[in-house]
Amino acid sequence: MKERIIAVSGGFDPLHVGHVRMMQAAAALGTKLVVIVNRDEFLLKKKGYVFMPLDERMEMARAIKGVDEVVAAIDTDQTVCETLRLIKPHVFAILDRRDPAPFLKRSVDLVKAVIQNESAYDPSAISSAGAMGLMQLMPGTAKMLGVEDPFDPVQNLEGGIKYLSQLADKYNGDLTKTLAAYNAGPGRVDAYGGIPPFAETQKYVRGILALYERNNSEGDS
Repeated sequence: MKERIIAVSGGFDPLHVGHVRMMQAAAALGTKLVVIVNRDEFLLKKKGYVFMPLDERMEMARAIKGVDEVVAAIDTDQTVCETLRLIKPHVFAILDRRDPAPFLKRSVDLVKAVIQNESAYDPSAISSAGAMGLMQLMPGTAKMLGVEDPFDPVQNLEGGIKYLSQLADKYNGDLTKTLAAYNAGPGRVDAYGGIPPFAETQKYVRGILALYERNNSEGDS
């Protein structure tokens, strides 16, 4: 089996049983689990206090079964993009307030494919149409999803994953319709009963599905 690196990040302040379970679920997805721990500066900026200092949070994470490596984020803002560029994981998840279990179990490769295609992992990306951030959320969609800052990678990922999940539920797990709706809007997918006859949307769906299948095959080989 080829190496498949799974990276998860969070403040873990304090680290609790929910974090442990999510880390163990993530570890089952690959051959190596790397835990990225946010620095004290990040926590102070985010919530105004630090309950447990960085070295103690890292020590606790190292003790969790299934964790292969623990690193401190080199980023001190609301992104671990620079850290991820060094680690180069195959799958990345943020273990934040919301339980990402459905994302971890079903959609990691799909979300990764969407990000690869939409922004190439650039959190500051903006399209000519005005779509923003990692998962290229349009202003109206971001507002609907409660995303206040689309260029904040945490908010953008949570919003994009939430939107993908909503569309997948609407179309009963049909990836083709889900992706077409993500690109062109559910109204157009409903109107045409599937992928709209737009070259851009058809190319988008084919590209995402190709990346998705490649990510899946790399993980299983």
